[in-house]
Amino acid sequence: IDYGVTFLPGKDSGWSSFAGGDNFVVTKGTTKLPVVKEFLDFAYSLEGQTILAKYGSLPVRGDIAKEALKDLDPRYQIAAEAMAKGRTPYSVVF
Repeated sequence: IDYGVTFLPGKDSGWSSFAGGDNFVVTKGTTKLPVVKEFLDFAYSLEGQTILAKYGSLPVRGDIAKEALKDLDPRYQIAAEAMAKGRTPYSVVF
C-alpha cells in the first residue's frame, strides 16, 4: 500500500494536532522507588524513546522526537512536527 500522511485540518484554517496518550503510574508506598526512577529515566531518554519508537510507540518528548524517529519510516516525522502544536482537549468524560 502506498500512502502519505499529513496533519489534521484546523478548526478554522491551517492545521491542528491532538496530544494525549498513556501514563506510567507509581503506587503510593512503593518500596522500589529507586528502580522505578531508573526505569523512567531510561524510558524517557533518547535511547529508550528510540527503542519504543522502533516497536510502534511514538516518542512523547518533543525535544528528541525527530532524533528518535530518524531511522524509521519518514512519515513518522509528521507526528514529530505535530507535537509542537498538539493540545489535549478538556473533557469531563475521563
